[in-house]
Amino acid sequence: MKLIGKLWLTLGISVLATTIIVSLGLLRWLETRALDQRHDDLLRASVLLSEIARPTLTGEAEPARLQERIKRLGADVHTRFTVIDRQGRVLADSRQDPTQMDDHSGRPEVVRARTAGEGSATRHSRTLGARLLYVAMRVDDPQGTLPLGYVRSSVPLAALDRQLREVRQVAVAAGGLGVLL
Repeated sequence: MKLIGKLWLTLGISVLATTIIVSLGLLRWLETRALDQRHDDLLRASVLLSEIARPTLTGEAEPARLQERIKRLGADVHTRFTVIDRQGRVLADSRQDPTQMDDHSGRPEVVRARTAGEGSATRHSRTLGARLLYVAMRVDDPQGTLPLGYVRSSVPLAALDRQLREVRQVAVAAGGLGVLL
């Protein structure tokens, strides 16, 4: 192989390697950024939900009334909401009958919320059969000394996964075009 051919081959490999490394880094950054944005949105929703749930958690209001309210709210904003008492019993859920749901005290996001005030997890939901991002928040009594329970907001990650797949396809196509040029 002539020297000029070796130089072009080396240049092509360098451009391809650089394109792959930059694309992978950019895709990872975009995924992290998108998950962080969803997390922040769910945390804000949980703050609002805690105010709606407080009367039920203190025993001043019936769980059935809260169930109907968050069911409507969850449908309106395409978010699943769950209200959990301090023992882990589900009092209300926007997508499921709370009487049919099991103890939630061991859910990773609730465990973290118990100790840190807020917790999140990304995992598969057996109830919905999809990968979801969950954000839970501890709701304390007015003095801040006793946890009353927890509120949890969650969204499926299918749409985000689809968007990231599309971005990957565009990145691969652009990288391939860049290497050819």
